[in-house]
Amino acid sequence: MSRRGAGCRETAYVLAQEARPAPSQLLEPSHPKKSCLMAAFLLSPLTKRPARSVQVRGAAWTSLSLWRTLLLTHLNDHRLFCSGSLWGLNSFDQWGVELGKRHAGAVETGLASGRTEGLDAATAGLVRRLR
Repeated sequence: MSRRGAGCRETAYVLAQEARPAPSQLLEPSHPKKSCLMAAFLLSPLTKRPARSVQVRGAAWTSLSLWRTLLLTHLNDHRLFCSGSLWGLNSFDQWGVELGKRHAGAVETGLASGRTEGLDAATAGLVRRLR
């Protein structure tokens, strides 16, 4: 999987959550090692090319409504499907769903009765903690 510009995007996301206005660029570096330079450029004055800049003033969403939750769910499903397609995997296979149901049934039984036989150590510890 390509990590092209990942550091720059992460820096831009952090800057977008800041309370004070921070300039940001609508550019992405062509190589991951350029991320530090791009992050420094994000913090510099953008007087030379104002058409390619946008003023960020904190988080765009102040509340998480039902509609936004549905949009985020759809975006995640789309990302999951596209990643699976690129890797040649079926992201929504029924076998995985059935396996998850079996595991969920064992966890549900453990939560109801306190018995953790058949669960791995981490899951058994979580069941004991939740009871």
